Formats: sequence, C-alpha cells, structure tokens
Amino acid sequence: MLDTMIDTGRGAFATLTRREQVVLEHLLEGLTLQQIAAVLYVSRNTVKTQTSSIYRKLDVASRAELLAAVLAADAGVGAGTLTTGTLTTGTAATGTMGTATTDGAATPV
Repeated sequence: MLDTMIDTGRGAFATLTRREQVVLEHLLEGLTLQQIAAVLYVSRNTVKTQTSSIYRKLDVASRAELLAAVLAADAGVGAGTLTTGTLTTGTAATGTMGTATTDGAATPV
C-alpha cells in the first residue's frame, strides 16, 4: 500500500526519504520508537527525529493522524489525494484531517 503511494508519487508521500519510508512502515506496523531503533540499528533519538520529519512532511501530529492520512490516501478519499495535509478534491469531504477544498476555498472539516 505505502510503496504504491510512494512509487506513483502520491502527494506528500513522495517527499519522504527512503529511510523515512522504512520508519513509516514500522510505525504503521505498531512498533515503538525503541523497537524501530533496534530493528534499524540506530538510536531511539534518530528514529524520533525521522518520525518528526515524517509528521512534518505529511502535516500530521500523531500516529492516529498518520494512520488516517495513509488510509485516506490509499482510499483516494473522494477524488483527491493527500498533499501535505490538504485534501484536494472536486467534492466535499468529511473527516478530522486538515482542510478540504470544494470550490477553491479552504474550509475546515
């Protein structure tokens, strides 16, 4: 799922480095930062920094928002894709992520 979004250049996912993609996959598997660090043979602080970068690039603030963003992008949520926290679509969308654009004007969802 994630590889497809990255390979096809879907929104903000395409901006992630390869290492951030690996960390993202582990985050989505539910691993803790310490577990990810052990798997990747790096410090917990390194994983924390990479996680912060992922959150910033995808404009999310928590794992729950991260999962919602990945699921929304995978489902296509309407006709749009996730691009740095903004859902761009020709129809209204509902949810708790970012902003939806229906006619060029941003409205909170």
